Amino acid sequence: MALIRFEHFDPVSNMLALQQELDRFLRNPSFNLGVSGQGSYPPVNIFDDKDGVVVIAELAGMDAGSIKVSGQGTTLTLSGSRSV
Repeated sequence: MALIRFEHFDPVSNMLALQQELDRFLRNPSFNLGVSGQGSYPPVNIFDDKDGVVVIAELAGMDAGSIKVSGQGTTLTLSGSRSV
């Protein structure tokens, strides 16, 4: 494993370099995060709104009418099928 040198005190570039190294490490096929690994779930943003909660999920290739949304307790489930 290569060591990273942070020679200059530039917090932004140092954090970006650290993030790139962590991303590279986590993409390594020999490192397995199980069901929480990269590509296991679509990117999701959840926001509080004055009327409730807003969920924005990237579901590429999915028809909005085919997506089923359900919730139980603190678990939100998005499911559906994609036609190829």
